[in-house]
Amino acid sequence: MPWYRSQPEGRGLSAVAYELRFYRDWVKADELTSFEVKLRETDLAIRAHSDLTAEASKRVKRVRRDLEIYAESRPGFFWAMTPRRVDPDSPDIVREMVESAALYGVGPMAAVAGAIAQAVGRELLKFSPEVIVENGGDVFLQMNRPTRLMLYSGEKSAFGGKLVVKIDAPGEPRGVCTSSARIGPSLSHGAADAVLAISDNAALADAAATAIGNRVKSPQDVPDVLEQEKSRGLLLGAVVTIGETFGAFGEVELEEL
Repeated sequence: MPWYRSQPEGRGLSAVAYELRFYRDWVKADELTSFEVKLRETDLAIRAHSDLTAEASKRVKRVRRDLEIYAESRPGFFWAMTPRRVDPDSPDIVREMVESAALYGVGPMAAVAGAIAQAVGRELLKFSPEVIVENGGDVFLQMNRPTRLMLYSGEKSAFGGKLVVKIDAPGEPRGVCTSSARIGPSLSHGAADAVLAISDNAALADAAATAIGNRVKSPQDVPDVLEQEKSRGLLLGAVVTIGETFGAFGEVELEEL
């Protein structure tokens, strides 16, 4: 059963979401090497056992090229708000996006940030046994130890503006993605302050966060939406905050700073 609660007046979360790049100072993985890769809209913060800037840059260029070439011959792909069909000749990055988005009834670009983070992360795992890739607040990681992701929750939050989600899945990939109707660049048709989705696939987590956020129009929606998501069995866990209401299920261990 998902758990949820309403905070007393004045004690609710203002949001649980990554804003800008505050997140980049808050990942607790101090033994890893940190570096960034930027290419036009793509802006990655990466941690690995060594500086893999060259390898990451090469992968970013490849997946962006594949995506852009594909979209050039399919007008409207970048702006689609509903699922698209998977073409037989789709490159891997497009297939990940389209298939993940279709499961949640959203357009493929709802999964793009998670899909790119995952594509880069999978490549870097060939060179490093542990990897964290963050792309605009959407994270792919595979670690051999518990990892804490610091989530910006607003300076007026009841939790001092920050929460921690602990990911404890040694040797297993995880996608941890967020969507917000209040903070950051995410497009949402709902009213949630924040939605966080956890999956073993970052593209799926990205699409899920968007879709769940679209369905949360009021605090009263939180328990039903989380119950439905738990029943579907597609996610490992999720968090929703709206106003004074907070709910979560599954692989979610929260800590307050």
